[in-house]
Amino acid sequence: MNGWHINLLTLPQQPDLTLPTEGVTVLFGQSGCGKTRLLRALAGLDPHRGNISFRQQRWLSGTQTLAPAARKLGMMFQESRLLPHKTVADNIVLGQSIPLPAQLIDALDLTHLLHTRANQLSGGEQRRVALARTLAHQGQAILLDEPLTGLDAERKRNALALIKAAGKEKPVIMVTHQLDELLHVADHLMLMDKTRLCDGQLQALINHPLLVQQRGHAFSILCGEVKPSANGFSTLLLDDGQQIRLVGKQHITERGIAIDARDVSIALTRANDSSILNIVKVRIQSLGDADAAYATLELALGRQTLRALLSGHSIRQLGLAPGQWVYAQIKGTVQI
Repeated sequence: MNGWHINLLTLPQQPDLTLPTEGVTVLFGQSGCGKTRLLRALAGLDPHRGNISFRQQRWLSGTQTLAPAARKLGMMFQESRLLPHKTVADNIVLGQSIPLPAQLIDALDLTHLLHTRANQLSGGEQRRVALARTLAHQGQAILLDEPLTGLDAERKRNALALIKAAGKEKPVIMVTHQLDELLHVADHLMLMDKTRLCDGQLQALINHPLLVQQRGHAFSILCGEVKPSANGFSTLLLDDGQQIRLVGKQHITERGIAIDARDVSIALTRANDSSILNIVKVRIQSLGDADAAYATLELALGRQTLRALLSGHSIRQLGLAPGQWVYAQIKGTVQI
């Protein structure tokens, strides 16, 4: 019993889950499917029926529940829930005998606000304070419900790095609706709608119907060795020796790059007069339904899979078939 074991009879999906107690688990799904309710059940904040255990500790058995404080969790709600009359510094260490977490405060740009009362903060500032308080919590796990709402791009990047780092110290479960957040931090993925729930590793579920229906199109994740290069390029060296180049100050993380299937086109010969930087040789693994208006192709790129969304007309016009070698033209990437 080293993981989270969850069997609840009070959610539409009746989840029966075993989740890892390390890394970041992202809970992703449509509004109203029960994500927040599941987090609140883990925190012991609402009555539920079923079983929840964490490591060697029973939190819920039938309707008998362990008190929230005894679960020793840090939780960030969709509302910041700061004490309005207390300063930022007081709110961050609220209820704990700990020093102010200087690294968190600096990364979330809160130093100049430490002596400001919470009721004088903007909405985004309140979110950053609430996140700092939750990540500084000395408990055994962290629950985050849409923690990055309202943050600008730079502060969001900093916050994602902090959440990822927190997952190396203790288990984190995070709710988000944003694909870039999911791709950046998820070690484990839990997908929900109002009737179904599944979980697994990110790579295994990146094109699961429950995820695809939320974002509309399939993605691929490509990993490799990162190499800086001249003229403002970064290079991702793939396992078959081919490379993907990124322009400017973009950064490839240890997780690699994500590519939307809509940003991949196919050519029978390699173009030498194209503005597209990344053209790689691939072998067609599967075509999907070539008679449909659009179909998703799965393309072998070394030991990895690249996906392309093509019209049925294009598939027929090019005469594409499984096993055929072609060239994939990648028009864009999503940093993760």
